[in-house]
Amino acid sequence: MKNKTKTRRSFAVTRYFLVWVLLFIIALVFSQTMPNSISAVFLIIAAAMPVVELIYILIGKAAVRASLYCDTERAEKRSAVKYSLGIINHTVLPYPFLEAEFVLPDEAKSTSDDQECVLSLLPLDKYVDEHTIIFRYRGFYVIGIKSVYMYDLLKFYRVRVSGEKTADVFIVPRRLDLGFGAERGATDAPSARTESAGYDRSEQTDIKEYAPGDPMKNVHWKLSGKTQTLIVKRFGSETGRSTYVFTDLCARFPSDEASGNKIDINEFCADAAVEVACSYITAHLCREESVKVFFHDCRPNFGGEGRVNSTCCDSLSDFDDFFDYFGATPVGSDLPLSLLSAGIEDKSGTFVFILSYLSDAVVGTICDCAGRAGRTEVIICEPFAKMQRAAEFKKLYKGYAEALSANGIAVQFIPATETD
Repeated sequence: MKNKTKTRRSFAVTRYFLVWVLLFIIALVFSQTMPNSISAVFLIIAAAMPVVELIYILIGKAAVRASLYCDTERAEKRSAVKYSLGIINHTVLPYPFLEAEFVLPDEAKSTSDDQECVLSLLPLDKYVDEHTIIFRYRGFYVIGIKSVYMYDLLKFYRVRVSGEKTADVFIVPRRLDLGFGAERGATDAPSARTESAGYDRSEQTDIKEYAPGDPMKNVHWKLSGKTQTLIVKRFGSETGRSTYVFTDLCARFPSDEASGNKIDINEFCADAAVEVACSYITAHLCREESVKVFFHDCRPNFGGEGRVNSTCCDSLSDFDDFFDYFGATPVGSDLPLSLLSAGIEDKSGTFVFILSYLSDAVVGTICDCAGRAGRTEVIICEPFAKMQRAAEFKKLYKGYAEALSANGIAVQFIPATETD
């Protein structure tokens, strides 16, 4: 099989027909110069050839059929999907020259590729291609037969015997439980005291132990000195604050041979980011907290490259409605991370960055955002499993994590074993 994309007419006369024209001229000349029974038979055979071949190929067009079977239109990532492609000859005539254009999923990427297969069918024969595939990445895949073309025995004609027969399969991300629901967030940590309702939302209403990501400006230094433990003030404005989840779905890693990264590193990282985001969002919605999701959306129906999609989920049912659209988001181009958080004015909210790629610029952007957030968290989906220089990048990422922590930002690494 080979990749091939082309447009063909449903019926065409091939270049081999010129051979028949030459043959017919020779037969005609031969019958005129040497009139006898042999030359006459030769002329009749030559004249009948295109008619016989046309009838032959029209019979094949009516009798050869393509079939497609796929056992599901929607499946969770890493689950098995069975499909079968078939081309069946219902006649007692052989058809040795067929070309089928298939569209098959690429297991190394979240796409489907066009492929061409040359095959032959004996009388009452059939070609069947059955597969069980486990999709490694989420997204929309197309499986099927784009077209089947047939030639007659002398290849005078080419006719399309079957049009497009395809099935769309939507591979959704998994709904993983990564333990975010067991964590003590800023809004559910145990506190020493709680004021009654009816307070001024700018007043201090509570205290709690310091957790990475809490602003240092809120540390209760006097009480911390007494208890020898960092204690943080909580304010009324924190009670109803929003959580902003920024999910980085851009292709930021080079995937060429020179980089040493595997070709599917960006699909791997984007899938991990989506599944971690889904787990985080679900856990916070279970606590009856509002979550606003931000992500790059390069789909044409949303406006193309450079656009940021934002959706607010106030309940699990909201997220269930949004899940398919979010889960199908393709990997976008390398866009600035600052696009995600641009324009957010709520300085009391919790900013959560879910990503795989770290650099000086990315760390700088997150630190700038932390300066205008009530709390900032960074969840890093480890990309090292797809890197040849994994040890080098682990050391680099450790340094970046220390820099983020030094700015009061909570950092958490999600190993590839939890999302792969």
